[in-house]
Amino acid sequence: MAYIGDFLVENGVMKRYIGIGGEVVIPDCVTEIGESAFINCAGIAGVTMQEGVQTIRAAAFSWRTGLLNVTMPHSLRVIEEGAFEGCGSISH
Repeated sequence: MAYIGDFLVENGVMKRYIGIGGEVVIPDCVTEIGESAFINCAGIAGVTMQEGVQTIRAAAFSWRTGLLNVTMPHSLRVIEEGAFEGCGSISH
């Protein structure tokens, strides 16, 4: 595992975000956002995923009530059930 800025990444899987929030840009080496990757991070307002992200695991962003916008890449293939549970403020 290695830290890339505020992200703990292992073999292309983003395991955890440890930053303070705001507008978050997922590193381009990430192909999968792991289960509960954004747990305990109430401060995120927006997330931009780079091309190459293919999978968002269950509960990755769940209950991030301050999350307002998410930009998803064309490479995205799988969004597991509950990945955005409780995120009612996201705009489309």
